[in-house]
Amino acid sequence: MSEERRERGVCLFVDRVGVQYGVQSVLDTGAEASSRAGGSLSRLLAARGVRSMVADPRNEGGLPEADLVVAFDVPEVGAGWEESLVARARASRKILLVVARNPEHLGGLQGSPVPDTIGLARVLWRVGRVREHAYLGAPRWVQALERVRGRRFSEDAIQAPASMSVRLSAPLHAFVVDTAPRTPQARRRLGLAVG
Repeated sequence: MSEERRERGVCLFVDRVGVQYGVQSVLDTGAEASSRAGGSLSRLLAARGVRSMVADPRNEGGLPEADLVVAFDVPEVGAGWEESLVARARASRKILLVVARNPEHLGGLQGSPVPDTIGLARVLWRVGRVREHAYLGAPRWVQALERVRGRRFSEDAIQAPASMSVRLSAPLHAFVVDTAPRTPQARRRLGLAVG
């Protein structure tokens, strides 16, 4: 799968999540966010009039707050990956959208190892409620197979639970995390996780 097609799929997913949750501002985080060839991953939302910002979480001074925070380059196993997610959750008023390399993917994406899905989900549940888990970038033949099986899905996102063919072929997976506490108990719990 080409880098351009993968990025387009992520942009469509970010757009759908932003529209679904009615966000008014979006923060695209990541070391390469400002230098992407196609621009920010939130460019479709920006075209809809949503205030869009780009920030590198490694910069001193923290991240600006936004309704939707997009974390595309995390996590990588190593020192500080959990704290990086928690910092992004702090900046999110409504939704944290984490797009990570799929650890079950056979071949493809090279680079640092990523935590397994359970390890990632453990951290995400600590900072909010995981509302959605989807696989992004599955090859067209896998999408065709899923349609034959009767599954309905958006253009490039197949919701979990997914078949083995999806899990092994999709290079990315994404989590939508609701970070807005709704009860006093939730506020205390999230305060402990992010405080």
